[in-house]
Amino acid sequence: MNYVRPFQVREIPLKASSYRGIIIITKLHLKKEASITSFSYESGLERDLYICLDHDSYCCDFQPLPAEVIWTDKERKERKTYPNCWAAFITGKQILFQVKSLGKLQELESDDNWQKEINTINKYCQERGWELKIIDERHIRTPRLTNIMLLRGAALHPPKTSLVFMSTNLLQ
Repeated sequence: MNYVRPFQVREIPLKASSYRGIIIITKLHLKKEASITSFSYESGLERDLYICLDHDSYCCDFQPLPAEVIWTDKERKERKTYPNCWAAFITGKQILFQVKSLGKLQELESDDNWQKEINTINKYCQERGWELKIIDERHIRTPRLTNIMLLRGAALHPPKTSLVFMSTNLLQ
């Protein structure tokens, strides 16, 4: 699959009063080809999305904060927005994710500025052949994420003994 991987357009500074951090990725091809070992996140939902993408066998690449989209609000002021994550899938599909909590989405539903922002991001995606997906915790925090979190520690730390050696001992 051919695609142009976007780069991260904004750094995420650590702040004492927010939920920010760094997640170590396990996709080996990203570590080898792009020399990427970790991504920064600004919220728990973003972190959980990255964990899901990192363990999605259909996702071949992803990048946090892949774009700066400039839009004009209803007062005609120029604004900037940074969609949360871009991902490429083995099907050829490329998706730009905007992550919001369900409560925040419900709050923004009737906001004209939100509609203008989303329409501008959607146009940005169409120009690149991407799809825009606005997702909340119902799409991310599923039983699958719980299972990934349970197995993640083992994936990051290889065992001291191999199942191959253990199974041969059982057969003897």
